[in-house]
Amino acid sequence: MKKIIKLIKSDTTYLLVIIHVITTLAFILFVFLKYDWIVEQFGSYMLFVVWVAPIGGFIVGFYYFVIDYLPWYFNKDNESEDDVNV
Repeated sequence: MKKIIKLIKSDTTYLLVIIHVITTLAFILFVFLKYDWIVEQFGSYMLFVVWVAPIGGFIVGFYYFVIDYLPWYFNKDNESEDDVNV
């Protein structure tokens, strides 16, 4: 377990994959358990997907922006170890 936590802390890609898998499984479980409620509220399953898919895409895109782009942007002026050893 400690190795997994250390790996997650070392690279944000693994964290993104784990979050994606957990949210996908949660969404599948939600749809499986609440299919009748979804159809009752939205009229059809397709209308539910039309509303939920863009929201999920926005959340994943925002997460990617914060985790991957912002650290690069704020550290682009700092020298990396590769530049020092040349």
